[in-house]
Amino acid sequence: MFTNLRIRNRVSICTIGAMVLFMGVLGVKRLDAQAKAAISGTVMDSSGAAIGGATVQVKNTGTSLTQIVTSDELGRFRFPDLGIGEYEAQASNPGFQTVVRKDIMLTVGSNPVVDFKLPVGETVQTVTVAAEVSLVETQSTSFGAFVETKQLTELPLNGRNFTQLLTLAPGVTQISLGAPGAGSTFYGNGQKYSIAGSRPSGQAYLLDDQDMVNFWNNGPGAGGLGTALGVEAIAEFQTLTNTYTAQFGGSGAVINASSRSGTNAFHGSVYEFLRNDKLEARNFFDTVIKPGHTTAQPPTFRQNQFGGSLGVRSSGTRRFSLGTTKDCARNKSSPTL
Repeated sequence: MFTNLRIRNRVSICTIGAMVLFMGVLGVKRLDAQAKAAISGTVMDSSGAAIGGATVQVKNTGTSLTQIVTSDELGRFRFPDLGIGEYEAQASNPGFQTVVRKDIMLTVGSNPVVDFKLPVGETVQTVTVAAEVSLVETQSTSFGAFVETKQLTELPLNGRNFTQLLTLAPGVTQISLGAPGAGSTFYGNGQKYSIAGSRPSGQAYLLDDQDMVNFWNNGPGAGGLGTALGVEAIAEFQTLTNTYTAQFGGSGAVINASSRSGTNAFHGSVYEFLRNDKLEARNFFDTVIKPGHTTAQPPTFRQNQFGGSLGVRSSGTRRFSLGTTKDCARNKSSPTL
């Protein structure tokens, strides 16, 4: 005997690149910028002496958004609240040549140190430094794991839910629904995780600095569907499991995600992921013989997950937007014991 279940849900998500929009307004102070990145460093001359008052500029190569600061009397500078992506930085000062550092890749929560040594010369002379910026994080003591865009798009996910990749971090244990530690479904159907030995609830889930846990503070996203934002809308995320700073909060762990954004170039994607019982082997307990067959077959199961994304830049403005849409059509039958 089978019970037939047909589920069709549609989740339409239009994520306007607010983080990039705020970056376009220089001088605006923002708080709780955990999902952002930063660049800091020191400007020196060839002998290693600090250069105060030097002009330092960073530019996002994908959006061309630029920020400028001046080094202090010790030659130090810092760019907080930078969006993720590839950057180039340059430092200049009268009587010294301009030095440019390229291929600076910022990931969510990162804070690379970019130092400059300016040779004596004319400012119009430019020195391009090809050396890569160190990926070793020296500005934070937090411990965790990072999941990049390539992993999000290429690793197989049954449900296309980015939180399924939390198990890539050491010390993360998935708590199955119905297990004693999972709690009642009254608090939502989202998947729960025990991170670094903590209880499977109360973790901080952040998306672009916004808290995305459900009403019961028991998991991210929609409690009814048990899903969070699809992977097409997520650029990358980090799972912080220990010794992170107090700005994040959370009960034992933080999942800090950053959404994708539009860029100068028009770009998009279309996808479909298919599951069909015709492509699956029969389970040992599948003993029902369907009409037209002489042997037992797997239960009917057809699932199509499809959608796409589109990133654009508003003409004549510094506003960038990205929209994604996701559909899931499922036809499933399962035996009733």
